[in-house]
Amino acid sequence: NSHLDPFFCGAAMHRHIHWMSKLDNFKTPIVRTLFTNLSAFKLDRDNPTIGWQYAKDLLSEGEIVGIFPEGTRSHDEKLGEFKTGAVRLALEMKCPIVPMAIIGSQNALPKGNLMMKPTQVIARVGEPIYYDNYDVNKMSYEDIRRLTNELRTVIYELKHGVYGKPEEELSIGSPEDVAEKPKFSLKRYGKDVFKGILQLIDDSWYALIRSLEEMKIDWKFKETIYMFSAQVVNRWSDIMAPYRVIDWDKNIPDEGAYILCTNHNSEWDVIMLATAFGVHKKRPIWQMSKQSLFQIPVVNAWVRTHFAFPLRRGAHDVDSFKYARYLLNKGQIVTIYPEGTTNTGQGVLLEGHTGAMRLAIEAQVPIVLVGVTGTENTYPKHAKNLNFYKGNIFKAGPVFLEHKKYWGKPMPDYDELKRLTDNMMARIKELMLYDTPDA
Repeated sequence: NSHLDPFFCGAAMHRHIHWMSKLDNFKTPIVRTLFTNLSAFKLDRDNPTIGWQYAKDLLSEGEIVGIFPEGTRSHDEKLGEFKTGAVRLALEMKCPIVPMAIIGSQNALPKGNLMMKPTQVIARVGEPIYYDNYDVNKMSYEDIRRLTNELRTVIYELKHGVYGKPEEELSIGSPEDVAEKPKFSLKRYGKDVFKGILQLIDDSWYALIRSLEEMKIDWKFKETIYMFSAQVVNRWSDIMAPYRVIDWDKNIPDEGAYILCTNHNSEWDVIMLATAFGVHKKRPIWQMSKQSLFQIPVVNAWVRTHFAFPLRRGAHDVDSFKYARYLLNKGQIVTIYPEGTTNTGQGVLLEGHTGAMRLAIEAQVPIVLVGVTGTENTYPKHAKNLNFYKGNIFKAGPVFLEHKKYWGKPMPDYDELKRLTDNMMARIKELMLYDTPDA
């Protein structure tokens, strides 16, 4: 509907998207610069071979390619006929299509206009559509057209807000079934305004971070905020929630890449580990954080500023794994909680997952172990408030290197990865001081 649609899609995805764009958009200097900075690439409709191959190369490297199947913007809100290119590309590359509908963007920047105006835009995202079971070489044009029409139906349903709803919910039997319009409520209005302010702050902060990324100065900005926060929390904790570190100078390297693994007693671990590293090692740590945190206004901006990146729990998150390896290759510290979630505390460990071990072998880095004691008393699971004056201890152990024999070799099978992980978890348990009254 609008030239702004790529921005709205990118904001909804929180991922870097390479947009396929027609050749005409690269003829105007200003527009060409804008599209180039957006990582858009040319597609010559008369000779699409080069653009098509570039899209395949991007997908092969694990990147996201954005395509508008209609081929052009519409003058009204009607969904045009889809071209088959997007489905054909997904079939050839055996990759899924994530359907998305943008509603209201034509009001922000209508086709043919140069002036933007404030408006509300909604982005609706559907479940990925997989094409793994199809062989493009055995499919006719009619088969691909059918799949394309199915894709159009999904986006149509997203656009009109009926995606995923049972058929009985889509019809109203009688006027009595129509819900009465709720009366004006000052309390509800105030809550909506407050949510809107929080969302505005979050969006503005996130936009600032992305702008700094484009200028290649985001690292220094984040590091400054991180170190300042570490000092503030450290001073506060000295008074309200004291902690101490044991054997950090002896067992934690001052430089180089490594994976930090620890037990996970409480959400308080995340804050205090970051604080302790900022104060005692003068280094930031990157932490895999559950994806839901990145969907909460202000919290999203905060965790992104403090070197966190999202992890989809309950699934093999390839993107998160690849980003963690990228950070390790850059010499950074990546924190992984092998248990995957918070335990019950008091020295009880959950079974460790093998992801950290697999990553350490692939990236050929050591694993630094820290045993955490007492954080579940400061901030118990599902608690809403902190318990003050409860001490926490973070004890570092010798670097774990049992996996080093597999560096540069084929990945061991699951049983071996599990054995190494169990050994690592046993070492972490030895660093916890619940059985040491005078610790």
